[in-house]
Amino acid sequence: MDINNFEYAVMQKCVGKLKTRKRIIIFCYALFTVIYFTLVFASKLLPLGAVYPFLMYILVLATYKYVQIDNKYEILSGTMIFTRKYGNSKPKVLCEFKLKSAELVAPLEESKSEISSFAPKKIFDARSTQDAEGAYVALFRDNDGVPCSFCFEVTEEACRVLKYYSPAYRSYTTGDA
Repeated sequence: MDINNFEYAVMQKCVGKLKTRKRIIIFCYALFTVIYFTLVFASKLLPLGAVYPFLMYILVLATYKYVQIDNKYEILSGTMIFTRKYGNSKPKVLCEFKLKSAELVAPLEESKSEISSFAPKKIFDARSTQDAEGAYVALFRDNDGVPCSFCFEVTEEACRVLKYYSPAYRSYTTGDA
């Protein structure tokens, strides 16, 4: 095991707002199809129907990526980096912080009181669902001093790396303190 690097990626599951967004996008595709062919038949320019597959391809290519969200966090030499990728687009770094500067790294369920007293202004979420198993939270301050929270899923290897780099690491499930 390499203690200096760790990477975890998870596709966001289609539940809640994401499921609603996906249904709305698919409804819009159907609505576009009905309106397009209504206009083609009303104008009696039937050869324009041949353009439809290209227009639909462009529409799907431009919009469907927003319901395919891939969250990834990496721990590189003590720095936690959270990136999000929509479909096949380039990943975008949403937050980055040093684990040694984190004020708390602990299981999410057992840390509700600390989170509310910390009162984060920015919340980053890298979990696959809101009720994901093994969810942890990291409370930290960004470069401007704004309190932030980062929710993420962990594995055993991630726990070892977090314990190594973060003095504020707590694990209630294993009894480590």
